[in-house]
Amino acid sequence: MKYKTVKYRKGFSILLFLCVGLYLLTGCAKKEEKTKENILGTVKEFTGYQREIGQEEYEFYTYFIERENTEQLTAEEMEKKVRDYANEVNALFHLANKLQLCEPYSYETLKMRMEQENEVRKVKKEKGEALYGLEQFTLKQFFQYRKDTVEAALRSYLEGHIDEYIIQQAKIYYEENKEKFHIRETVIYEESVQGTTETVTVDRNQLNFLADADPGLADFLASGEEQECYEDVHLEGNRKVVIKEIIYNKEGFESNREAAISAYIQQELFPELISIVAKNNPVQFGLDFMEKSVSGEPE
Repeated sequence: MKYKTVKYRKGFSILLFLCVGLYLLTGCAKKEEKTKENILGTVKEFTGYQREIGQEEYEFYTYFIERENTEQLTAEEMEKKVRDYANEVNALFHLANKLQLCEPYSYETLKMRMEQENEVRKVKKEKGEALYGLEQFTLKQFFQYRKDTVEAALRSYLEGHIDEYIIQQAKIYYEENKEKFHIRETVIYEESVQGTTETVTVDRNQLNFLADADPGLADFLASGEEQECYEDVHLEGNRKVVIKEIIYNKEGFESNREAAISAYIQQELFPELISIVAKNNPVQFGLDFMEKSVSGEPE
């Protein structure tokens, strides 16, 4: 009877050990899965943040929309663009803050930081220290400066956290936009001077040499398309050049890996992340003219 009891306990211990082992393995697997989770999955978890934009901040953003849109907009079109822009700005700074790249953003904080920066620059100027950029910021200038800085920090963060998801998406982006990455390996063109036509073939090294020796021709061969014509006055007289064939380096994604990943992040991933955060964390608008409209007061 005693032997059976020991055997039972031994079996129970083995079973317990197996359960604990399975639990640890499952936990490690989940941890590994979370570690490998792509940036989209991480960003989609940034939800529930709310910030209210008042009349002054709304009108502040209106300036940037008016500056970028020279065409005449209706009141409804302008309002939509300003609201979209305010949401994008809020999403940009909120995403950067969640990734620990900047402090929480607000209109009041922006004004406070501008005053602090201007004071630092004022002191530097009085002491005769080196001062780069503007001596004093306006709020619009400081906002643009902060926004550009945060965008650059976010892009650097993404390029420093490249995972398998980003690589795979960059490959797809590369396949869909190969022409943006192909380098001109060889250009064949016809050059006509004083009735004499000559066919010339230049490779990439020769194209680089032409940039100093014959910059006009070099620019044309670097950017012109097949059958396009270029004319100028050469040392020997009027010259006409027609590109006959362009041969590109088409070695594939691996040969253009860094450029393709960087382009994908800049053109596709970055805007997508901002859009996700903006959708999941919409700002609230506490605007005077809205309150008047709701209450029936004249605007």
